[in-house]
This record gives sequence, C-alpha cells and structure tokens, in this order.
Amino acid sequence: MGFLHNLSKDDKRAAMDALGQGRIDGIVEQSFRGANIRGSKSVSEGLGKANADFEVGLRPLLAIIDKGTTAEVNGKYASVRLKGGGSLTDIPLGVVGAGYVTHPHSIAFAAAQAMVEAGSLELMSCWQEGGGRRVGLEGLIGLTEVGRLSSGEPDIIAQALSIETSHDGSRSTTASRFAVRLICDNGMTSFELANRVRIPHTSRSVDHLKVATALISNMAEKAIEETELFQTLAKKTMTKKQFANFVEDLFNAVRRPVTKQAPSSSLEGEIEAWERSRARRDTEIEELVSSFSRGTTTEGADHGGSNQYGAYNVVTDSLTPRPTEERYADAARFARSLIGEREGHSSRVRSQALRLLQRRR
Repeated sequence: MGFLHNLSKDDKRAAMDALGQGRIDGIVEQSFRGANIRGSKSVSEGLGKANADFEVGLRPLLAIIDKGTTAEVNGKYASVRLKGGGSLTDIPLGVVGAGYVTHPHSIAFAAAQAMVEAGSLELMSCWQEGGGRRVGLEGLIGLTEVGRLSSGEPDIIAQALSIETSHDGSRSTTASRFAVRLICDNGMTSFELANRVRIPHTSRSVDHLKVATALISNMAEKAIEETELFQTLAKKTMTKKQFANFVEDLFNAVRRPVTKQAPSSSLEGEIEAWERSRARRDTEIEELVSSFSRGTTTEGADHGGSNQYGAYNVVTDSLTPRPTEERYADAARFARSLIGEREGHSSRVRSQALRLLQRRR
C-alpha cells in the first residue's frame, strides 16, 4: 500500500498489527459506509461491485386526472434510474424542476477517479440509499504516523475522501475530506481544513464539476499539510500548567467566557451566579487536566504525549459529541457530520484549539 506515505516498512506492519487484525481491513467495516469495494482499479469497477453503475434520465411528469386520463405537469420531471446496473426496469427516484441537471456518476465521481489514477486514493466503499436516490463513494487518501503511543506503537491518522450525489433533487453533489485518529476514532479535521466542495444540480453544474475535480484532486496535498501540522504539534512539549491555561482560553473562546476574578458588583445575585459558573468551569478544566496528566483522553485512549498534539486530542475528544447508534451508522458518517456546510460546535472547537496552539511557542 504505497500511500502509507509516512511509515517505514516495519511501522506499516506494526500499524496494522497494533490496531487489531490488520486494522486496514477492519477500517472498512468500522469507519467506512456501504459495500466493500477495496481492490477496485477504477471508480466504474467499484460502482459495479456495489450495483451502483447505473444511469439517470429525466422523463415528463404525468398527473392522473378524471376518468384515468393523464396530463403532463408543466415544468416538472421525474428523475428515473434507467434499467441496468442491477435494475431490470426503469425506477422513478424523485420529482425535479425544469432547471435540474443530472450528474452522471462518471462526472460526479470524476475527482475520485483522477485521484485513483494518480495513486493518491484507494477506493474503500460505495453506498446507495432509496434505490439509488443518493449514492456515495469513499476512499482512503493515506495513513500517516504522527508520533508514538506510550506502548511504542505508531499513532496513526487516516485521511479519507467522501463524495456523494443525489438523483432525486434532495441535495447537491458534495465532496469532503476528513481525518480520523485510528486509536480512538476521534475526528481530527477542523472547519478551515475540511476541503468541502458543493456543486448544485444546475445548468452550469457540469462545468463546475470539472473545476471541482481539479480542486478535489488537491485534497491529497491538504491531507499531507494537515498531518504535518499534527506532527509539528507533537514536537512541542506542554506542561500541566500550560495545558490548564490553554483549556481556559479555549473554553472562553467556544463557550460563554467566565472570568477568573469575581465581578466588581454589589449585587449578591451576580456574585453567586459567577461563583456557580466559575466552580463548574474549574471542575471541567480539572477533569481535562487530569486526563492530560494521565496520558489519556477522557475516553481512555492514549492521547499522544505531553505535547500540543496530546492537548489537541484531549480537548477535541472531550468537547465534541460522540456518535450514537440512533444518529450515526458508523464513525465515518460521524466524522462527516462534523464537517457541515456551516461551522458547528464540534468543528469550532477544533478550529479554535488549533489557532490557540499555533500561537503558543
């Protein structure tokens, strides 16, 4: 696997062994969604393995009126999965407007194909929902060692690409890159580095998709840039006191600020409110400081060392919501949920944490 670009031969084996029965295979089941398409030499081959190699067409939308006669609905069309690719008949997928333009899979997933041809992506999984209303493709950009765990095993971050499109008018074609720390499945990518591309189904979308293909192909460079940033953080030591100050600053940036000094107010209620807020904040900070001192995240995983990278892992693993069975089918979907089109709380925590750490010497 040539794209394990930052590991020695021994470390590649150690990375796979240490993370459980060749974690590289396990990552398909645990962190990627849909049918396993590993080993596919092209996107079309992968789509074929998942029965997602179909074409989509538009048909006039007909309405049944009196006495069983039909009339065409002006300005509306049925998006139809054409027979083939695992289907024996045409299948209606949704109703779309006159300006809707289909995104053939050969174009929607062209960026993934370009990355496969360049050797910067291994296809991992393909999924579809609603009989083909939504189709997605996921691949592994690479695995990079950031540092060493206390056990001596390599601390590995997986960089992945997700592209999905719809054929029922429900959403645009989107592509995003995300990173997951394998030892704990913690999402690592901040909002600024998420590299999300969104192309709506409009008249110029095919041209836009061609431009997007070039942009997405650069995601491999962004992945390397991000992991190099984590490697730099891993080289910068951090004391317990420095970590406590960092967490205080982070809380004040992503939550309601709480001063260390009591407010200069004569109102008893304001003083009591500050005391309660300060006590809660001190407790939360102490819990994180305790985890940092133990060398683990609050979830019990090795945090990566008494350095800025370990600090980042402690706070992001603690201050971001964990996936639940009801809402997320797997870790990759959870990771993608943190890279939304709008910067949510989880992504804001990561962004602020990285900013604060990079300002520190």
